[in-house]
Amino acid sequence: MLGQDQNGDLGQPFFGPINAYVGRNNHNSKASTADVTAVVSDASALTSSDYSVDFDGSNFNVTRKSDGKITQINPFPQTKPQTIDGVDYTITGIPQTKDNFLVRPTYMAASQMSVQIVDRSKIALAAPIATAAPTTNSGTGKITAGTVDAAYLAPGAALTAPLTLTYDKTAGTLSGFPAGQDVTLTLNGSSTVYPAGTPSIPYTDGATISFGGVNFAISGSLADQDKFTVGPNVSGVGDSRNGALMAALQSKNVLDNGSATYQTTYAQMVNFVGNKAREAQISNTAADAAVQQATNQQQSVSGVNLDEEAANLLRYQQAYQAAGKVVQMASTLFDTLLSLR
Repeated sequence: MLGQDQNGDLGQPFFGPINAYVGRNNHNSKASTADVTAVVSDASALTSSDYSVDFDGSNFNVTRKSDGKITQINPFPQTKPQTIDGVDYTITGIPQTKDNFLVRPTYMAASQMSVQIVDRSKIALAAPIATAAPTTNSGTGKITAGTVDAAYLAPGAALTAPLTLTYDKTAGTLSGFPAGQDVTLTLNGSSTVYPAGTPSIPYTDGATISFGGVNFAISGSLADQDKFTVGPNVSGVGDSRNGALMAALQSKNVLDNGSATYQTTYAQMVNFVGNKAREAQISNTAADAAVQQATNQQQSVSGVNLDEEAANLLRYQQAYQAAGKVVQMASTLFDTLLSLR
């Protein structure tokens, strides 16, 4: 949205909105018509925690479950969405005491991601502003290409015509800034704000100059009446400054409160999933070994050895046959004794 497309229009969101998962508690009052909508608005501020949204009879409280931090929805009823940890909360309807909702901001993020721009000419690769230093300047001053931030999207902030900044060597100042906007000078992490309407701003070599979401720097030795222009980019053709900024996002710390990049976060996620998968494989192998060991132990106590049972059958058969011979011999002897009479 901070770029400009080939038609000269400000860029539109590249990806569609990501709605956080919202679960309604089954024990909520049947008389309640309250509904909670949660939309991710700032990925850099997201946490990995789930959130509990509860109505205490007067207010809705959003509790971060990882550490118990509570943020109150104020005011309620709302006049606009309230942003908490990168998520815009909108609550409508008439709630009842003890109404409860579970919000999981990242639970369905991947499945809901969608591309909204299908026309290549609407990809905002150009920057919406352009800067220049006229060749008539007699000093060695240079001005950077310039960038814009989210403040440039505010109503009335976008430049509609070029601004000409003029250097006064006697006063050591630059003039020509918008009358209705504050001007901020930033150098080495230190910022100085000059209120709207300040007629001229001290020139500081290499300092970043910001107003209305526009950011640029002027450096070098300036001559009296040297001029610099800052204005809208009349054409996005041949300009890829915003595209370069988008490409640089893969190595910029925008996640985990500005402490991790998309690349490192993805690598950590792959590593985490791989470790968990390997743990599951090892646990499965260990469980199979335990089952096999238990089976062997059980079979050693109550199992049947077919070879041993066959040998026993042969032994019993031979014993039975021997016993039969003894009975037969006894019968023969008995008959012989009887015949002697």
